[in-house]
Amino acid sequence: MHEFQPKLQEIILNNERREQARKGLKGLEDTVAKELQTLHNLRKLFVQDLQARIKKTVINEDSEEDGGSLTQKQKISFLKNNMDQLTKVHKQLVRDNADLRCELPKL
Repeated sequence: MHEFQPKLQEIILNNERREQARKGLKGLEDTVAKELQTLHNLRKLFVQDLQARIKKTVINEDSEEDGGSLTQKQKISFLKNNMDQLTKVHKQLVRDNADLRCELPKL
């Protein structure tokens, strides 16, 4: 029986090592599963963000095709108002000039 004692202890030691290795692998598997889930969630958020950016870009391009961005529309409106005012002033000056030419021979 004494001769089997070292062999038995070696077998017990090997079984304990296997059990520790099994526990270590289980913990590693759990960690990997959590990391994979985190990566999956990050990937979903990334795809959602890209889709939102693409949608925003498409909307901006559509509005620019309709006459430009808000800033451009404001500039166009400002320039149109200036043009209208200048046209009115020019017409008034032409009338005043014509009136003055008519009065010149009278004077």
